[in-house]
Amino acid sequence: MQDIYAPIGAPIIFTDLASAELIKHASNAFLAMKISFANALAVVCEASGADVREVTAGMGMDGRIGPAFLSAGIGYGGFCFPKDLKAFVRIAERVGLRFQAAEGSRVHQRGHEAPLRAQDSGRALEPA
Repeated sequence: MQDIYAPIGAPIIFTDLASAELIKHASNAFLAMKISFANALAVVCEASGADVREVTAGMGMDGRIGPAFLSAGIGYGGFCFPKDLKAFVRIAERVGLRFQAAEGSRVHQRGHEAPLRAQDSGRALEPA
């Protein structure tokens, strides 16, 4: 991989097509997993009496983790995160692997979506 910088200071990376595809999907899958982690952490914090905002702020001070995408909330949305996470899991499956952390993030996100859909429609959730 070779990288140079464009006039605006942004890196330009020259790589093969398979690596470029995985760079995009893996980046968005990682951010989606980070959001899901913060949401799962919120449940642990609530059960243990800790303040999730304080815990994530402290975690975010670690330069290896950083504060971005570490806020507990309704989960991730939009178009890119769900489709790229799904694509990333499928790429792993296509080569005979399971990326369980990414799969877990998708399952966790679905747990956040169901109550929101029911709330938006005004219906109560049925037990699973």
